[in-house]
Parts: sequence; structure tokens; C-alpha cells
Amino acid sequence: MRLLTRWTFLLTATVAAFAQTPWVDPSPHRQRLVPTGPGTSLEVLDWGGAGRTLVLLAQLGQTAHIYDGWAPMLASGHHVLGITRRGYGASSAAGGFSAEELAMDIVRVLDAEGVRDPVLIGNGFAGEEMSWIASRLPRRVAGLAYLNAAYDRTNVAAEGAIVRRIPQRGPTPADMASVEAVTRWASNGGRLPIPEAEFRQLAQVAPDGRVTGERTPRAVQQQIVGGMTRVDYSAIHVPVLAVYAKAASADAFPGCQSPADPAVRDACQELHAWTLQQLEASKKLVATIPSRTQVVELTGANGFVFLSNPADVLGLLEPFLASLAR
Repeated sequence: MRLLTRWTFLLTATVAAFAQTPWVDPSPHRQRLVPTGPGTSLEVLDWGGAGRTLVLLAQLGQTAHIYDGWAPMLASGHHVLGITRRGYGASSAAGGFSAEELAMDIVRVLDAEGVRDPVLIGNGFAGEEMSWIASRLPRRVAGLAYLNAAYDRTNVAAEGAIVRRIPQRGPTPADMASVEAVTRWASNGGRLPIPEAEFRQLAQVAPDGRVTGERTPRAVQQQIVGGMTRVDYSAIHVPVLAVYAKAASADAFPGCQSPADPAVRDACQELHAWTLQQLEASKKLVATIPSRTQVVELTGANGFVFLSNPADVLGLLEPFLASLAR
């Protein structure tokens, strides 16, 4: 009886120790916090590598960890950094959230890291920060690579009004049972390899491991969107690569896979038409850039083009980077 009790105790202790083993980020980066002002520090991820520095900037609502799987592919020929904007993940939320403040955060990180002539590579909303820097401080960067990021976002309310007419399937309680489960749900829903580290940075987690919400208050995103200003692309004087994801049909949008409700089908078609109009209008804005530009559409790609089409984006980036003056 004593022997059985002893083995039971050992088994219980082993299971408990295994359950408490901390999760380790598998991406080969170093992480540090860089002060950018009073009460404000930004998370910087460093994937190493030699050569020109590439600075990866995330979409609104994301962190630099969204690049955890893709960044190592760039590090074979370049020094790769990622920056998480203030208010998200490990970056602090002090201060304001205007386009200027967010952009100057990036500049201060470059100063602190001693980075000269980097190429800024950004997804989605990061285009606002990239454009602000390149139009006002062009000597600070060697070029810009917009990954579905070179848009005029001053009319985002119109898109939101259409999207609200399309019902979305949210995660089930089982999908929210853990960070691993919600990562799997989001990755499968968008057919994208989203790194688990990204959700570990964004999720509010209960003591039992359940995901209960987001760490960043919605007010932060509202302030950032409210602080947007119209981008003057004609003031950008550095080489630009602009890659766009182009939806092949209305079915590509969440909630639009053969909806039965005619009103939803109409909203999906309207959203598709609106995005195509925005794409064409944005390409015209990019065409006003006086420096050398290259515009590429990837039909059928997701807005996170580096996740849905990683090889295509790398194939476009490498000749662009090679063409830049040293």
C-alpha cells in the first residue's frame, strides 16, 4: 500500500510539473524593450542576420510576433528587426496615439539601435507610420515595402458599415479553452499559419488557461484610428515596393462563403466592389510617388500577404532590396 501511494504521489507530481512547464517561443529572436519617451518602451525583436537592416512593422491590432515564422526567411541575407507599436503586447501604452507619435516611436528605436538606412516593411496600418517617416524624414530610410499597406484609410468607416452587415462566426468556448486552441481556430479560419506567440502577446488569459479577451483596451485602437491623417504620397522620396492582396471574388471575405441570406450576399458583393475601388484608387496615389516604385497585385492572397503568399513576397522583396543604393 505504501509503495502504491508513493508511485501515485510521484506520478501526480510529474503531471503537475509537466502542466506548469512554461511555454517557450520557438522563433529564433532576441527580445528587448527600448525606451522611446517618458513612460513609453517598445518591444523590439531581433532575428539577427547580416547586411542591410529590415524593420518589420505589424498591422493594427498585431505585434511584431506576427512575423515569427516569416522573419527567419529574411535573416539569411539581412539583419531583421521587428517593432511592436505602443499599446500592444509587451510595448507600453503611455502617451498619445497620433500617426506622428507612432512614427516617431519607430525613429527613436532606430536611433537607440544605431540603425542607418533601413528598409521599412509593413503590413496594413503600418503603412501610415512608414509613409509619415518617409515623407518627412526621407534620409532616415533607404526604401519602403508596403505589404497590403499603401492605402488611403481616411474613409475606413464606409468599409466598417458594410462589414457590420455580414454576420461573423466567432470562436466557440472550446476555441477559447486555451491560447493554443484560439491560435488553431484563427489559423484554420483564415487558412494562415499564425504564430502562437502572437496570441500569447494579445490574449487576456484566466488562471485556468482560458482566453477571456484581449489585453489591449479597444480605446487604444479607436485613438489610433482617430489619429490618422491623409497621406501625401507625392512627398515620399524613397524607392517603394507596394504589394496588394486582391480578392478574387466576394467569397474571399469572412462570412461570405455562399451565404443563404440575400441581404448578406448583397453586402458581400458590395464589400468586394468597394475593396476593388479602394485598390485602384490607392494604386493611383502610389503612382504620385516621384521615386522609383513597383506595384504588384497578388490575386487571391490574404491581407496578411506574407503569411498567405510567403514565397511570392520574398520573390518580390529580394530584387527590390538588391536594387537599393548602399
